[in-house]
Amino acid sequence: MTSYLNGKQVLITREKSQAAHFSKEIKKFNGQPLIVPLIRIVTRNNSENEAILSNLDKFDWIFFTSINGVIYFFNQLNDHSKINDKKIAVVGHKTRDALMTFGFDAHFMPTVYNAETMAEEFVTTYGKADNILFVRGNISRPSLLERFTKEGISYSKIIVYDTRTNIDADKMLKAIDYSELDYLTFTSPSTVKAFVDLIDKDLLNQYRTLPCICSGTTTEREAKSHNFVETYDPEIFTIESMIDKMIELTHMEAY
Repeated sequence: MTSYLNGKQVLITREKSQAAHFSKEIKKFNGQPLIVPLIRIVTRNNSENEAILSNLDKFDWIFFTSINGVIYFFNQLNDHSKINDKKIAVVGHKTRDALMTFGFDAHFMPTVYNAETMAEEFVTTYGKADNILFVRGNISRPSLLERFTKEGISYSKIIVYDTRTNIDADKMLKAIDYSELDYLTFTSPSTVKAFVDLIDKDLLNQYRTLPCICSGTTTEREAKSHNFVETYDPEIFTIESMIDKMIELTHMEAY
């Protein structure tokens, strides 16, 4: 199989600070990235968070389900040694990598990187665990919390960041000719929603026909709910796997 994207134009919709690495990887494989950050991440630092962070002693486990959760949690935690004795769960290896940059490692990571598997495998392995702190964003899915409520496991949650639509992306999208794009990429349900909200409604049906590479089953489900016709969800939820899928599709097109 060829290992190149052969000049294909790829729309990157993820948040600005995380788009640079994605862009670099696409260029490495002879693709042309177009960065239009559809969302922006804003820290949520309030009195409620301060109260939770000052009383971490009562928690046995801390759950991280995103890279942003790790970053914004530690940015708000003045004394990182407060969690030296905590057990930590992460949703996948990218989240674990982010955790390790702060000097910590995970005690639990599911075999498949999604919330449903994380809940099932954690409950199976640590069914009697209690006193859990979920580190979340404002639009994080409730599936983990619902499962833990069902199991009667006590937990608290802390929302450390808010995901908002980047209204500046509207102008950027208008400057792009959809007919020149080869792939759309979405790394979260929020990027799909922002795209649908921001794109010119007269053009939306045409964009829906473009190959849509999604990171994760939840993101793909969101894209399908908005009638994107050709969606792909790599087995591993990483940008590297998304690029591998685009290379595979490019190769198939050539034959």
